[in-house]
Amino acid sequence: MIQVNFIDPLRLVRKGASGHREYVPMLRAFVATILAALCLSGLSARSDDIPTLDVNPVCHGIATQGELEEGLRQTSFQQCVQSEQVTRDEIKKAWSSFSASDKSHCVALAKTGGESSYTELLTCMEMARDVRKLHSDANSLSEQNIPSAPVDHRQPTAR
Repeated sequence: MIQVNFIDPLRLVRKGASGHREYVPMLRAFVATILAALCLSGLSARSDDIPTLDVNPVCHGIATQGELEEGLRQTSFQQCVQSEQVTRDEIKKAWSSFSASDKSHCVALAKTGGESSYTELLTCMEMARDVRKLHSDANSLSEQNIPSAPVDHRQPTAR
């Protein structure tokens, strides 16, 4: 445990392995903190890379869902893995067109629950992008004062 030394605030106090107090100069603690932050910032810069997902669990699940013979089940598994690889290639081509927040949210979602899928990841990012565009389009229409329904439109009346 590290404590602030109130006699000399530029030093931190910690208990050593032998139980005695050791003084850690504040500069050393500061440098260690900065180095840790730099290492973590390097990791966050790489977070924009396309994630590598393990699609085997989801493909095994898909292959065993049906009551297929063993040979057909293996073919179905291989087809699923190939399909996921094709989807990953599609993601690679379109990756820069998605916002960082959508990528971050959808990658976290795709990795949640144990069975990751590039198809799920791509669908999530496309939906997020499309919803953002719809909201943007709706806002631009409202700024132009374009009515959303015809002026003479009658509301249904109760009989």
